[in-house]
Amino acid sequence: MVSLLSARIGSKLDYQKIGITLGLSRHKVKDYIKLFEATYFLHLVRPFSRSIDREIALQPKIFLADTGLVNQFARVDSGTLFENAIAVQLMGIGKVNYCQKKTGQEIDFILNETLAIEVKETPVPSDLKLLRERASGIGMEDTMLVGRYPALGDFADFVWGGSVFGEVPR
Repeated sequence: MVSLLSARIGSKLDYQKIGITLGLSRHKVKDYIKLFEATYFLHLVRPFSRSIDREIALQPKIFLADTGLVNQFARVDSGTLFENAIAVQLMGIGKVNYCQKKTGQEIDFILNETLAIEVKETPVPSDLKLLRERASGIGMEDTMLVGRYPALGDFADFVWGGSVFGEVPR
């Protein structure tokens, strides 16, 4: 189960699919997930919505507390691993959600229901523009583009992933 979950970091959690793969009921999978969450092995990031009905109906995303364990149990791309590391940093600051509209457009993280955050390995100006448009669409003005590597050229309107704690308003 740990290998399966590790391979799915940053993805929506589908209890039924995991259960079928492992030969377990979805209820048993939920029990294991609750145990992993209670022991801080993994974190679930729930969807952001102004409607509690919609929030409950949508699936949470899964992130592991230790990126080293992700590397041990699964091979994921560096962008997914970077997003996982940022998710774990943000959880130390406040309440973390993600936002996905019915159209499929997504904002990686919503921090404390006030700050829209997009994570990109190599951020470019169009990423920031798109983030601002999507955040505006859900009534948020505050945005943060988090990057791992500087883009070619002089674009510097992003927060380096290693300094998220120092940049997020508390």
